[in-house]
Amino acid sequence: MHEIDSKTIETCSKFNISEHLPVVSHCAHPVILNNGTILNVGLSSSLTGMNYVVFEFPGLRNVKNLKNSKKIYFSGFSNSNLEDNLMNQCKTLAKIPSRWPFNPTYMHAFAVTDNYIILIEQPLCISLAQLIQLTITRGPMTDALVWHGNEPV
Repeated sequence: MHEIDSKTIETCSKFNISEHLPVVSHCAHPVILNNGTILNVGLSSSLTGMNYVVFEFPGLRNVKNLKNSKKIYFSGFSNSNLEDNLMNQCKTLAKIPSRWPFNPTYMHAFAVTDNYIILIEQPLCISLAQLIQLTITRGPMTDALVWHGNEPV
């Protein structure tokens, strides 16, 4: 994640989620709630396979003097002067095991209602074994996608 200067669109700093939460990847589209809280879903590994991890960053609207800021604090601010750096306050809300332990679903986005966080575990999955092989051979990630077409969504 990146801190971006809103006037120059230059990257000011970077934030590595994996240093704060046990996730190896996360969805491309986090959800921002009305109170400014940012929700996202990532993948974590365990001895029994992959898990989906729902995590949050605290809302920005509760921070004083934010309106005088010249930076966009949406995706990261590891070098910011905000008190108690908000990105370091990220926390795990839920951990859900993948239906296919070593073939987690390809999850580009998710949805949120007033009462629920909705994850769709579709049959388009990522083969971890194939992904490891492609990392070594430098093949395209699309070759790691597998389809469990006979499985319900």
